[in-house]
Formats: sequence, C-alpha cells, structure tokens
Amino acid sequence: MFQMFRWLGWLLFGSTVFLGSVVVFPATAQKKKSLQRLYQDAKRLVVRKKYRRALHLFRAVLQQMKEKEEAETTTAKREHWRQQRASLLYVIGRTSEYASMWPDAYQAYKDCEKLGPSDAMRDAIRKRAKALLKHIRSYLVFNTNPENTWVELIDSQGRIHKGRSPLKLVLPPGTVSFSVSRKGYETMERRITLEPLQKTQFFLDLIPQKTRKAPPPSPRHSWRLPVAWTSVGLGIASAVAAVTLLVVSQQQLANYDARRNAANAAQRFQQDREAFVEPLRGAQGTEAGSIATFVGTIAFAGVAVGILLWAPPTIPATPPPASPSPAKPKQLLMLP
Repeated sequence: MFQMFRWLGWLLFGSTVFLGSVVVFPATAQKKKSLQRLYQDAKRLVVRKKYRRALHLFRAVLQQMKEKEEAETTTAKREHWRQQRASLLYVIGRTSEYASMWPDAYQAYKDCEKLGPSDAMRDAIRKRAKALLKHIRSYLVFNTNPENTWVELIDSQGRIHKGRSPLKLVLPPGTVSFSVSRKGYETMERRITLEPLQKTQFFLDLIPQKTRKAPPPSPRHSWRLPVAWTSVGLGIASAVAAVTLLVVSQQQLANYDARRNAANAAQRFQQDREAFVEPLRGAQGTEAGSIATFVGTIAFAGVAVGILLWAPPTIPATPPPASPSPAKPKQLLMLP
C-alpha cells in the first residue's frame, strides 16, 4: 500500500514538471527573449503566412517597447522608442491587412499617427487608411422624439436606407444625409458625418406644425358693396323720377298757360277760381317733388361714394405665440 502511494506521488510530481516545462517555461523563455529575437520570429511567421501568430509576437514586442520608453529618463531616448513603436505599429497594420483584419489594421494606423511619425511614414499611413475605408464600417443608432417616425437616409456611397425610428444601421463612414417625416410635424433634413469604427447615437426632436386659422371675412366684402350698389340704384331711380316729375310739371304749366290765354279765360276765372288755378298749383307741387327727388339722388350718390371710399380701422392681428426653439440634435460618439 505504501509503495503504491509512493509511485502515485512520483507520477503526480513528474506530470507537474512536464506541464511546467511545456506551458510555463516556454512563456518565461519568450519573455526573456530580446526584442530583436521576437521581432525576427514574428517576421518569419509572416513569411509563412501565419499572420495571427505573428501579430501576437508583434504586440508583445510593442508592449516591451512601451515599457522601455516609460523607463527611460531622457527625452531623446523616449523619442527613440516612440519612433520605434510607430514603425512597429505600421508593420502591425500591414500584417493585419494581410490577415484581412480590416478594423485592426485601421486602428493600428491611427495609433501610429498619434505617435507623431516622420512625414514619409505619415503619408504612407494616410494612404493605407484611406484605402481601408471601403472595408471599414460605422454604426449609427437613430432616435427621434416621437418614435415610430419615418426616416429616409442616404449613405456616403449613395445607397438608400429606409425605416422607422429607432433605427440601427451599419454604414460606410462619411457624410450621411437624411430626411425625417411624420404627420402633424415638419419635415426635417439634416447631414451628419460618421467616423470609421465608431458608434454614433443621434437624437432628433421633431417640430410640430403650426395650426393656421382662416381670417374672418373682411367688412368690405360683407355689407359695404351691397349697400353701396343699393344706394347707386336708388339714386338712379330718384334721378329718373325727378326727370319724370319735371316733365309732368312742365306739361301742367303749359296747360295752365293755354287756359289763361283762352278767349273766355276771364269768364271762367270769375265762375270758379279754384278750378281755374288748380293746374298751376299741381305744376308747382310736381316741380317741388322733382326738386326733392333730385336732392334724394344727390344724397344716394353721396352715400354710395362715401361707403366705397371709407376705410374702416384695421385691427392689428395678434401674432401667434412663439414656439420654443427646437433643441439641437445630440450626437454622441462612442468607441464600439
């Protein structure tokens, strides 16, 4: 029994030593390797098209470079390690492109640009980053108040996307134009710029449409024109009546003159004075009526002209209450 436990103990110890030699010791040895050795190993992996393993070693070298930079005390030596890190980040970006890891490549180029590389390397980085934009995507979360609003969006490549808010889209980076429409609200059009590899949360408050009331009918079209034309008609009728009365009075005066100039005028006057002068009195009354009718004609014409020329005082329109200015769209940028 004791011998069996003894052999089990040796077996466990041997297994532990073996696992340590396989797992722990290579990792420790890798840490103790020089930067140059790790870099050369990574390059050989790139030649063998084992890009992911090569990137693992490249990042280990990058971490050691960063530690050495932080440990340096002089500005010149820190700048030296910073430039070494920039060069290595460019290599990481190229290797990531070989592995079709487009977001990692783009991020490596951007990190390299932040370190302030040389002008030649900066131009090369910008050229590579621009070429990667066709493989990079941006993320847009489109919200409106109120929700369930119809959104029509055109991305930087001219493709049209439609839907109702809230809307989640994966789009190519660049300038995006969109229009928002909803019944009872004003149609709004905006443009935003989406950065590569970033998640943009866009919030838009819709503006309600203003309700317009029909203006009350103008007095000019309600009673002024009918009254004016009625006065004109009465004036014309009065003028016709005045002319008629004038003609009648003249006929009565002519009859009276013919009776007075007759041969038996004196005898008839002596027999019945009232009957003799009655035509004269009728002519005088008719002439007075004609004059009064002419006065009425002038009065009706004056009323018509006055109504047409009179301008009633205008009541100033009450301006509609000013609607509160809409809040500016909020754009929050967050790394994915």
